[in-house]
Amino acid sequence: ALVNNAGAGHAGPWARLSSEEEDRLLQLLVRSPLALTRALLPGWRERGRGALLNVASSGAFQPGAHTAVYYAAKAFLMSWSLALAQEERLWLTVTTACPGALRTPFAGLAGRRPSPGALDPGPVARGLVKAWAQGRGLVVPGAANKVLVLASRLLPVEWSAALVDRIQTSLRNR
Repeated sequence: ALVNNAGAGHAGPWARLSSEEEDRLLQLLVRSPLALTRALLPGWRERGRGALLNVASSGAFQPGAHTAVYYAAKAFLMSWSLALAQEERLWLTVTTACPGALRTPFAGLAGRRPSPGALDPGPVARGLVKAWAQGRGLVVPGAANKVLVLASRLLPVEWSAALVDRIQTSLRNR
């Protein structure tokens, strides 16, 4: 079993993100989960079973102004995870978790204020592990997050991008 759960972010316009910081984010959020999974895949295949939990984000469902690389990386992780789940469905359980904001130091470290609707990470983590054990494919914890994900699917993508822009701008440290 493998849990890919790494978080790092950057709050602010993409143009202010250095190439080096962008590369570090992409290495952590995209390349590392692929490399770790690739390393374990042969053993799982040989045994005929394996379990993978990839922690993406509710941000994977829309463009993320002021968090562009993070949202895009999490969208990649979600898409890749769902595709891998189909390709290896006979022997590999892949659960893709898409939590929203959690009450952790993450927001502050990324340069923004915590979201007022942030969830307690303990119950979210327990729920994700339970969903993983049940073999669920895609998990979005929290009723508000589910509504936001649904809205992002129903609204034109430009509206979704504008909404995220307003939310992220309101959370920026001033």
